[in-house]
Amino acid sequence: MTKIGIISDTHIPTAAEEIPEPVLDEFSNVDEILHAGDFVSIEVLNILRDIAPTTGVKGNMDLFEVKMPAYRELKIGDLKIGLIHNAGSYRENPVKNPLNLAKSKGVDVLVYGHTHARFMKKIDDILLLNPGSPTSADSMGFMTAEICGKEIKVNIFEI
Repeated sequence: MTKIGIISDTHIPTAAEEIPEPVLDEFSNVDEILHAGDFVSIEVLNILRDIAPTTGVKGNMDLFEVKMPAYRELKIGDLKIGLIHNAGSYRENPVKNPLNLAKSKGVDVLVYGHTHARFMKKIDDILLLNPGSPTSADSMGFMTAEICGKEIKVNIFEI
């Protein structure tokens, strides 16, 4: 089993001075961290990498410091996971564009951010995950997931 931390839109130092303590506590026992962009400061990446290996993508607020691709795919267990900041989602219709993107990439799970709105739904055997933002949202939070083979169990944390 592999346990991952899932986070996005930290916006540090513009939305908060530091990563909230509940995130650091929960991530202290994960095997890997996925960050779906808008770190804003490279320090966020450095702090997360001190906790666990961290894979991230560049968000629209990540200017020159954060040098990452806009999209990544990784294999955890037997799941193919896509990671992107802006999946074309918006609050009024959170499904259509992320689902189309996930289908076009052939991923089992799509992790994305940008909207700051937490979202989790499985459609057509594809799991869409948006952890929201731990620092700037009506629904501040993050996620963890336990992956074993093709099975995934997601835990949602509110701050």
